[in-house]
Amino acid sequence: MRLIYLSIGWCAGIIAASGLTFLPVTVWLAAGLALAVLACLMPSGWRLPVVIITAAALGGARLTASPVQSLLADRADRGGLSIEGVVTQPPRRSGSTLIVRASVQSVTQDGQTVPASENIRIRASISAPVQVGDTIIATGQIISPYVFDRFSYADSLERQGIFALMTDASIQVTGENSAFSVQRGLYGFRDRLSDTIRRHLPEPAAGLLVSIVFGDDSTLSDGVREAFAVSGAAHVLAVSGFNMLVLASTVQALFSRLPVRRELSALLALAVILAYTLMTGASPAILRAALMSALLIVGAALRRKSFLPASLCAAVIGITLLDPNALWDIGFQLSTLTTLALWQFSMPVERRLAGMATWLIPRRGATQSTLLTVGRLAAPNLAASIAAVPLTALHFGAISLVSPIVSLLIVPLQPFIMMVGASATLIGLLWDGLAGLLLTACYVPIAFTIQIVRLGAAIPFAQITTDIAPTILGLALALWIGVTMVAAAVPEMTNRARAFFASRRLSTGLIVCALILFGLGSDALGKRPDGLLHLWFLNMGGQNAVLMRTPDGANVLVDGGAMPANLLTALGERLPFHDRHLALALITRPAAASFGALGDVLSRYSVGSIVTNGQSALDSQFAALMAAHSGTIVSAQRGYRMTFSDGVHLDILSPAGTPGLDEAQTDHALVTTVQYGDIRFLLGGDASGGLQEELTTCCADALAAHVVQGSTSFGRINEAFWTAAEPGHIVLHNRVAAEASDVARSFATMLPDVGLYDTFYGDIHFWTDGTQVWHSQSSG
Repeated sequence: MRLIYLSIGWCAGIIAASGLTFLPVTVWLAAGLALAVLACLMPSGWRLPVVIITAAALGGARLTASPVQSLLADRADRGGLSIEGVVTQPPRRSGSTLIVRASVQSVTQDGQTVPASENIRIRASISAPVQVGDTIIATGQIISPYVFDRFSYADSLERQGIFALMTDASIQVTGENSAFSVQRGLYGFRDRLSDTIRRHLPEPAAGLLVSIVFGDDSTLSDGVREAFAVSGAAHVLAVSGFNMLVLASTVQALFSRLPVRRELSALLALAVILAYTLMTGASPAILRAALMSALLIVGAALRRKSFLPASLCAAVIGITLLDPNALWDIGFQLSTLTTLALWQFSMPVERRLAGMATWLIPRRGATQSTLLTVGRLAAPNLAASIAAVPLTALHFGAISLVSPIVSLLIVPLQPFIMMVGASATLIGLLWDGLAGLLLTACYVPIAFTIQIVRLGAAIPFAQITTDIAPTILGLALALWIGVTMVAAAVPEMTNRARAFFASRRLSTGLIVCALILFGLGSDALGKRPDGLLHLWFLNMGGQNAVLMRTPDGANVLVDGGAMPANLLTALGERLPFHDRHLALALITRPAAASFGALGDVLSRYSVGSIVTNGQSALDSQFAALMAAHSGTIVSAQRGYRMTFSDGVHLDILSPAGTPGLDEAQTDHALVTTVQYGDIRFLLGGDASGGLQEELTTCCADALAAHVVQGSTSFGRINEAFWTAAEPGHIVLHNRVAAEASDVARSFATMLPDVGLYDTFYGDIHFWTDGTQVWHSQSSG
């Protein structure tokens, strides 16, 4: 119990010091020393309050001792500079950007180099070949992070020990720091395990499983992340205490069966926990879960019964001793409060669910047993949702109303997904075929999870905003934590994961297998070739991206933009689970905005032929893409035709010849028509105004189409071109709302009777039987 009181005092001191910034560390230390002496002299009845205040003074001293000065922050918005440093964490992809965290050793600006010792976050091109442990020179602009009404990005970075943000950076790798060799090895091993998942599962299923098992959500598209956030299920995407609990329980059970002493078995289990912690990023939330799991293992080795509130307090003190700013880390807060909510609410919720199950199914049997098992698995996450609600309201001013329902539906599946998925990655090191079979079994519950989350997020008023003052919410949370911890009782810790698998019967296993087969069959049936030509114009942030599926199921991709996660998600959602082949990939021009995401597509899908306009590029990324392709590369010019066995024709209208390296790419972009029966689509890509004028002169008859895709910039549109095309529908790609509104007004004047669609508002789907055309547009 004393540890609980000490942790409350320690954390209170850290929070107090964040407001009393004028007090130096010496004042806090002097107060702590004086109070410690006073505590030794006080009668035992008064000693505890003084000890708590002593812990508060020491907590304040620890925060005040943290660095608050930044050389780079003083140079924000003052022109470009270069830094030399070491990459300290694995780079993370976000759309078409690579986010790199580095420890800075020196700064160069205006020819002057000065030493530095601080952290920086760098935003660079996604193609930058950077790994953890690399020594780099990064050149770019230092900017001031933004501040919202309830969320300050600057404060968030500062709490992570980062005081500067560099954007549009170019990075040069100059060497490798040997101090990070262990981390490089662990992250390399993690990437190898993740590749097993990505080989066998399409997106977004692969991205979700990698996120659940390894905490890496970089390959999830923005839309998927947003759906999890709105539906209140974002905690599923992070490595949490549940992951650590399952891992700790599993390795402890395995090592306890080895013919070794109990102490050695515990050490081996701790080594696995340490490796998994480092492999998943060692964030404050993961460290909290790892420390508590380690305490459980040590307690079992010493035959000491653990007390969850005390273990939680020990973990909080340990982590904030290393980094007091972790107290403001949202993930750490969610992880800590979730653990507290599990201890306080899990059993009552489980009893309620058990009562509902026996009321619905009074007769004992497999059905009632299944419902009770589902209730036992759902109870912890429903309890965790109680902690998530006030935190999301505090930090983001929003509350998800569908979170309890969504959690109730998806949470019982997560133990199966995690255990089978993690096992498959390890088995894949030895037997890839068996790993593929296990991951196939995982696909149905993963797809079900994503679908439920999206349905929940699509419900009107799924998430509502709240105007409750952050101060009130913060005080309410502090009161709940204080009262709960002071009134802590001995918990009953159970291994829910082991109980789940131990209680499974043959009938339950057969039901699960049948559901998996039904889900796989339904997915294949829903995405099977249906005798129609489908074209999806994809929302890739204003960049050109078109996916086509012919009546017999041949897949064609035109460009794809520069956001790999979004493109892979679009492919995974529209192609059958087992279909990992593209017959053609057309690159309209050798610009990163057109082909930037194709490298990731080539690593996950086989591609029969790549069709380009024949133009070379100085961009090394384009040359690397061509070198990585093992199939045919076709340089196509006007008059080139591609014919599919189901009667679909692709005709090239531009370029007229092979363009030179120094010629404007948009003047010679690949322009294609797609013909099926009486219906024609014209894919204009990034054709410039001059190219449109050229096509109007040379190929006017070939321009007439039912659906015309326009240039990504309205400034390139030639009115004569659109008059010759006589479209019934026009599809455009705009990056911002202002562009989309301007285009709509301009086309309303030029072609008032034509249907206008813009991928800015969501993906656009056209399909045809060769005589009629139908269309729909998704939201977001």
